[in-house]
Amino acid sequence: MHSSQNPTLSPRAELRATALIYLAGFTYHIGLGATLILVPLYALHLGFDLAELGVIIASQAVFGLLLRLFAGAISDRFGERWVLLGSFGAMIAGAAIIGVSDTFGTLVLGQTFLGISRATYWTATQSYCSRINPAKSGTLLGRMRVREPPARW
Repeated sequence: MHSSQNPTLSPRAELRATALIYLAGFTYHIGLGATLILVPLYALHLGFDLAELGVIIASQAVFGLLLRLFAGAISDRFGERWVLLGSFGAMIAGAAIIGVSDTFGTLVLGQTFLGISRATYWTATQSYCSRINPAKSGTLLGRMRVREPPARW
């Protein structure tokens, strides 16, 4: 790789980039954890039966499975920062849709946005983290907890 494509960061810039990606990871996990717990409880509160609840919960993964195949190419094309911003935006949109919905279709739509967020977040985060300092990428990725948690509640 040409040196202008992957410049070495100053120690201060490296620290800033590392702190930002760790902060992003922390806030993302808080949001994801909250939705994984609250969405099924909210659907039960709205009176959906267990079959409908299963579809609502699974709808997060359906589009995400397809999108995940292209997440690396999307991240390479638009850059990790833009993909991460889009991922956070999709999570906010999904949570907002779920927060104002009371129908099956809108809950599935909100969950779809959350699935888009999950599918793009992990790849972009790992790519960004590995580019901060290629010599320390193993350490940075290890601290980032690169394994996605299972979608169980």
